[in-house]
Amino acid sequence: MGYEKSKGLVAVASGYDGSSYSYTRLSYKYIQPNGALAITPDQIQDLDSYRNGNGILKRHVLPNKVPSIEWSTPYLRYEDKCRLIALINKAMTYGTGVKNQRRLRARYYNDWSDDYDTHDFYVPDVQFQYGGLYHGAPMYLPIKIQMIGY
Repeated sequence: MGYEKSKGLVAVASGYDGSSYSYTRLSYKYIQPNGALAITPDQIQDLDSYRNGNGILKRHVLPNKVPSIEWSTPYLRYEDKCRLIALINKAMTYGTGVKNQRRLRARYYNDWSDDYDTHDFYVPDVQFQYGGLYHGAPMYLPIKIQMIGY
């Protein structure tokens, strides 16, 4: 199917009607330019893999492949930080979303399959660093946001 400009690289759930999701694309204004967005699709997980007495790797690959997405924002004004966090918080209220676990559903471009996949993710703790004030409101240094697949 391939990459579609209208879908972007990452989108979070913004609606759920009981059977299907709608998504809101992550605006590139929230992504630091020059390679700050990283999508690692289809990460292979091993269970109790080991090397035998001859040094040969014995792998037990699990069927569930887990994606991860991470990006850094550029410097953000308070209003832009609030819009980004509101989008992420809103995504935690649809379908399988669980706010107290920071669980959300996202659609992302998968380079391995040259198509879009969807997955449930959790958002680990985010550190907010302030870089002074801009017109009396906080200015934020780049914020690193991760989404790790379930």
